[in-house]
Amino acid sequence: MGISVQTRKHLWGRAHNRCAFPQCRQELTTDLTDPSTGKTFPTVVGEEAHIRSSRPDGPRHDPDYADDVNGYENLILLCPLHHTMIDAENGRGYDVETLVKMRSTHERQEKRTEHIDRVTQLYLGEQYGVDDKILFEQAELRGPSVDAMFVDVPFGCRRNAPPAEFMARIAADHPGDTDPVDGYTVTGAAQALLHPDWTGNALLVGGPGAGKSTLLQYICQFHRARALNRPTYTGNQQQLAPITNRIRIPIRIDLRRYADRAWPRQRTNKPVEAKARRRNAPEEERLSLLEYIAHHIKQHSGVNFSLEDFITLIATRPVLLAFDGLDEVANLRVRTQVSEEITSTHDRLNTLAYNLVIVAATRPGATTASLWSSQSFPIFNLQRLTHGLRLQYLQQWCAVARLTGEAAEKLQRVFLDNQHVPHIRELASYPMQLAILLHLLHRRQLLPQQRTELYREYLKTFLDREQTEDKEPLLYEQRKVIEDIHAYLGWYLQSRAEDGVGAGSIDRRQLQKLVHEYLAGREDDQELAKQLFSAISSRVLCLVERETGHFEFEVQSLREYFAALYIFDNAPPRGKGNSRADCLDALLERPYWSNVCRFLVGMFSSVEVRGIRHNLRELSRKPLLRAHPLLRSTATLLLDDRTFQGQPDGPIQEIVDFVLDGPGAVLAEDGLLEASGTPLTLTGGAGRKQAVRHLQGRLAEDNPPPLRAVLAKSLHRHAQPDDRIPAWWWATFTRTEPWLQTAADLTALGGLNPTQTARLADALPHLRTRTNWITELLVQGGYDGDTDSVLNACVTDINDGAAELVDPPSPTTPLGRLLECAAACSRQGQQPPSIAIEQPRGTRTRVRQRDGRKLITEAVTLTEALRLSPNPVEDDLEWSRRLTKVGRLWGDG
Repeated sequence: MGISVQTRKHLWGRAHNRCAFPQCRQELTTDLTDPSTGKTFPTVVGEEAHIRSSRPDGPRHDPDYADDVNGYENLILLCPLHHTMIDAENGRGYDVETLVKMRSTHERQEKRTEHIDRVTQLYLGEQYGVDDKILFEQAELRGPSVDAMFVDVPFGCRRNAPPAEFMARIAADHPGDTDPVDGYTVTGAAQALLHPDWTGNALLVGGPGAGKSTLLQYICQFHRARALNRPTYTGNQQQLAPITNRIRIPIRIDLRRYADRAWPRQRTNKPVEAKARRRNAPEEERLSLLEYIAHHIKQHSGVNFSLEDFITLIATRPVLLAFDGLDEVANLRVRTQVSEEITSTHDRLNTLAYNLVIVAATRPGATTASLWSSQSFPIFNLQRLTHGLRLQYLQQWCAVARLTGEAAEKLQRVFLDNQHVPHIRELASYPMQLAILLHLLHRRQLLPQQRTELYREYLKTFLDREQTEDKEPLLYEQRKVIEDIHAYLGWYLQSRAEDGVGAGSIDRRQLQKLVHEYLAGREDDQELAKQLFSAISSRVLCLVERETGHFEFEVQSLREYFAALYIFDNAPPRGKGNSRADCLDALLERPYWSNVCRFLVGMFSSVEVRGIRHNLRELSRKPLLRAHPLLRSTATLLLDDRTFQGQPDGPIQEIVDFVLDGPGAVLAEDGLLEASGTPLTLTGGAGRKQAVRHLQGRLAEDNPPPLRAVLAKSLHRHAQPDDRIPAWWWATFTRTEPWLQTAADLTALGGLNPTQTARLADALPHLRTRTNWITELLVQGGYDGDTDSVLNACVTDINDGAAELVDPPSPTTPLGRLLECAAACSRQGQQPPSIAIEQPRGTRTRVRQRDGRKLITEAVTLTEALRLSPNPVEDDLEWSRRLTKVGRLWGDG
């Protein structure tokens, strides 16, 4: 008698359609496609295996087994591979006890997995709703989805980084809308992270408002939409292709919240007490990141979910862990511990994870050594928006803001007319600032001159609208008070966050107390405090209630703007110990306050701005800051923010000299002074002209070769045609290798006049370059002439092997045609064995000196002849003819 229907249902139901063999996730039913009709049909691939065979000679046969051999207790469900494995050699490798335990363990795990699947569906549904809206939604928008506003911001990794080859493939096949960046391979960030071949982890680095959080939201929403069968987040609007069909369980964690819970576990409202408890808290009492994630899923699913459940989830399902806001963990020691917790969590989970990807996001300079140096977390720098992405964002903004066709066309026209103005291009480089800029353009036809003004005018426009539309009556009577209390809250929350208290938020009771204390002593202070608290807690201006009973600024940049405003309004312009200059010194030394520092300086008067150079010089004398890039990086940001716009040349030159002096030029070239991690490029009106002057002066000095190359590359990047850099360098001509190498770095070897050509031709025979071919330097320097002695020197180089190592220029130049001919000759392959070319040992025939134009004519003729017959030659006579043609041009090289 065979297996009954009831037993079969029991067996398959408890096995949950999966093989019971440990670590085997094979599903036991699958869909196949009929090739003739294209229709799919289900097929059973699982096998019902007997633990004890009914045959006397079968595996594990037990003649004393009294129960039904076809009953549930004697059956296990396996895939064909593992059924064969357990029965091999008459079942000698797997006894009855092992298989019974295997089945019971599998059924217990599948029951847990069923529970986990239910919880994750609840969790994903709740998080889909939470993450569907962009975090910054004030700029004329009402509840837009991330899907509606997302543009695929470019990111890049260094070309020597492990993911560079994968990134290069994407850049070649699906480049997206990106600009080339020296030393980096750049693609669309979402295109890479959602690519079918993406594996491993990533550390995303981007400045304030660069789109880090929105990118993480989009990636998580993409997977949630698939897991929940939603028709959104397809990637079509962003033209993402190809995209993965693997559905991950995305878990996005706010690291501020985790740090607030874990250091310390006991909370306090007093910063000094908080520091003491955090310092004294035993390691075993601290909440691990794994525990926090399990609690996070439990909290947002509304169902019990244990740490063991989370470990099972990791072991059985593809998972994406998205860690946001590492830079918002203000305390450096805590941030270091959070970073170490991330890397150790990866190490723990990686041993058992089914398919795990971890992506962490932070600002530049906020990355700790454990993450920065980890081989498991390659660094990807978010880049500025390209022209095409700005236009795409504008069109999506217009659609979400529901502008009429006429209004949208007008906005686009004004934006396109002004986007090439340097300060507008800089302001529109990042999504958040671009949203504010579009808001100001649409509402007030206003184009701010610098970053702080952008935020100031935006907030003024927002308050004007709230006031004129009577959304908050208190604004009409107490607008200045409302602005002041928000400035105070910005400073208060920023300071508390640095002390490790509150994670940038404040609860309802504390907020009410703070408002009463701030207004104490004013006329009708208690009544005003009551009204003001009601207004603030109802989301006037920029406070939101993301967690029940806790208020915070909508985005960190707004909190930092208000903190700067409070400092500016309350620090006296002059004084000793607490003046604005003293406050600036304190901010310059604190990386967590970098953005506050930028906003504060943007509020300075012209006189105060001119004094910044003295603050930087004085602070740079401190041992800890002397060689650190922090001060130089901040000075660069202040230049980019147009802080010095309208200032005389002298103060700007001093700031640029401060940035580039000493090791500054190397730090700038290595990307340590630029938020995108790319070599520093100052723009017009923001230090470009002064950088050219500084670099020219440095290059005129005697420098070691590596530093000279850095200075020349930086100068070439900053120079514009009006600077006449090639002419300036030729005025310093010497018949030396360093001069020629620098000329190549400056691309100063193209378009030469007769005097310059004669100097070059005279110099080449005397040069013995140790690290570069002369041909390589000429190509790099843009040489486009046809002088005979110069091209004959290249023929000698090519005969010695240069053609294999030099990237050829355009074949429209004489040197390009010569290299193209060499490549055509090398493609002809080896000579047939039957041909022997005799030549005395130790001798070599050098090609004769010829007129450059004749040389190029012969090269073009030979190239065309070889191109017309590219196939290998087997005929001895034809091969000899080819060799004769080649030898006529190249000699025996």
